[in-house]
Amino acid sequence: VVSAHSLGLGDRVCLTFVSEAKASSAALALLGATAAGVAHEMRNTFAAVTSSLSVVARRMAPQSEDVRVITQVLSRMGRASEVLSDLLLFARPTAPQFRAVPARMVLAAVVEEVAMGADKRVRVRYECPDPTLNIVVDPDLLQMALVNLALNSVQAIEGCGEVVLTATIRGDQLEIRIEDTGPGVPPEIEGEVFTPFVTSRPNGSGLGLANVRKIIEAQRGVVEYLKDTPRTTFVCLLPQRPTVELEI
Repeated sequence: VVSAHSLGLGDRVCLTFVSEAKASSAALALLGATAAGVAHEMRNTFAAVTSSLSVVARRMAPQSEDVRVITQVLSRMGRASEVLSDLLLFARPTAPQFRAVPARMVLAAVVEEVAMGADKRVRVRYECPDPTLNIVVDPDLLQMALVNLALNSVQAIEGCGEVVLTATIRGDQLEIRIEDTGPGVPPEIEGEVFTPFVTSRPNGSGLGLANVRKIIEAQRGVVEYLKDTPRTTFVCLLPQRPTVELEI
């Protein structure tokens, strides 16, 4: 670490650096709070409008042109609401609540949630070579991140395919792999997949993988996209904390 004093700079310069850093942090916090507030209000408005339009549609002839138009509007508003939810999650501070849980329990919950909405031609499963593996994580946040990754995998597969989640210990780290038989990340965005608002999906918000990184980093971990692998592969690496208490 190089200090301002070691470079021959004075106290005034040091204070300027600190003040600018604090101002930048405060500005980012204010921006995040503002974005969250706007997103929250817009989502509430969308919910009210969606409810009203649904009531109107039920009073019309089922096959009418008006109902078709309202159905399209409801679909687009639903998509907009999903984007706002991603924005709220991205803007919200993340404070993990660590608990000791079986790794297989987290993976099973992810597979169950993802499989419910997956194409029947896509198999979603998990592997946990050590069925007694216990991990200390925020299970709710970790499940949210893994569901996001697995859903991306499911949506990328056209036709038949498979998505596999695997949890193992590598040295002093917990490694969770999400592998799929899809086409992979387009080469032009491989280096930016976790950057906010970068997406290869026409209707994507570009915040899904950014939220995954935020959740994993909040637990002192890292998430990576692996290139040149037989299958499309994302890896989450988390510290393997000592298991003090196991919650079944």
